Amino acid sequence: MLYRKALKAEPDNLIITANMAAFLLAADAKKNMEEGLTMLDRVLYSSGILEREPDLALECWFYALIYKPLDRYYESLKGVKLAYRTGARAHGKRNMTHYALVFIY
Repeated sequence: MLYRKALKAEPDNLIITANMAAFLLAADAKKNMEEGLTMLDRVLYSSGILEREPDLALECWFYALIYKPLDRYYESLKGVKLAYRTGARAHGKRNMTHYALVFIY
């Protein structure tokens, strides 16, 4: 898989990590759930993600809202709201910002 090769070359690249997490979660959520959520958490809880990559943070919190267990829903919703309120927008991600607005207001 191309994402695995890219991560091997750049293991600290949060954008590649987020893309790999999204791919794993969307491809077959049950089969890849644990690995995808672990990668997603790696991005979400990396130091200063909201300040350095606010749009990426919004995207990842939105994935968390969709894929994390229900008992983590409010944590994920809080992350989406915080990222959106700090000015993050999901550029190039069709309708994601609109979905986020539904949860915020």
